[in-house]
Amino acid sequence: MTFDLSHPSDRALRIIVGWDKTSPEGLRFAAWLARSLPVSVSLTATAPRSWTKSLSRKKYEKWLSSETDKLTAGSLAALKEHLPRESWAEEPCTLIDAQAPSALAAEGRRVGADIIILNSSATMKQARFLASSIADELMHSSPLPLGLAPKGLKLSKKGVTRVNFVFLRAERDQDTSGLVCAARLAAHLQVPLRLISVLPEMPSDVELDSVIGAAAEATDWYESSLSLLDLARDQAFEIAAAADPATAAEFEVETSLANGKGWEKAVSSVKWKKGDLICLGSHPTAQGRSVLVGSRASEFLRYAPAPVVIFPRLDA
Repeated sequence: MTFDLSHPSDRALRIIVGWDKTSPEGLRFAAWLARSLPVSVSLTATAPRSWTKSLSRKKYEKWLSSETDKLTAGSLAALKEHLPRESWAEEPCTLIDAQAPSALAAEGRRVGADIIILNSSATMKQARFLASSIADELMHSSPLPLGLAPKGLKLSKKGVTRVNFVFLRAERDQDTSGLVCAARLAAHLQVPLRLISVLPEMPSDVELDSVIGAAAEATDWYESSLSLLDLARDQAFEIAAAADPATAAEFEVETSLANGKGWEKAVSSVKWKKGDLICLGSHPTAQGRSVLVGSRASEFLRYAPAPVVIFPRLDA
């Protein structure tokens, strides 16, 4: 039986971490999930090619063996530092001889992974997320849920204590795959679900209670967001009840409006905790069961204050 983040179960969550020894955030993200779920973690790295001409098979195998030994030594030490042995995958370290992002997705399919976790780009020094070339490609094509680990994560020792689903558009008519997955996950973990509607165009000094009568755009967003959040809250309760009727009565859902002049102020206008997990759905134009991040999500991710999971569409 597959774990599948859209239908959580009790078997271990199979996690592939795109490994970079200079950025341990992805592995820390996986270890943090292990505080709330049984996990099976493997580290996967791409081997940098240092030649321009083709090698003989013997030389190629020698090179691959040498690179694998280097990876294994460093990655096993990292796994020992962050995770108990029972949380390692059967193949805890894998080297991929390919630079294409699709190779990481292919490795995920090969081992039956449930999620791929990636670090922020190494060039990002602050506590934010900047997509690397591999992350950017997978953010537009991954067939698996994609975990993104911002720089400088501060994580709760209790694991995930709240699931947050973020709406980046206030339209009622949008794909609800991400909401379905987030609500099921929150119900499975028995933690609250927070629904947030974000508007980065509204001045942060405008009180929400006095928005009516202000700019027409702000008014429309306010009313549309309230309607969207009310509808989503009802849907979340229905999803939780269907997922686990025994705990449905205890399921908590809260709603928030995040506003500010620009993405940074909008994201920081609501309070975040060390136990928060942020969930996003894919852009409505995503084809098939795949991840697709739009321009608004890309802007939001730059200021993400907590680990993020982007869910693919559940249908075609």
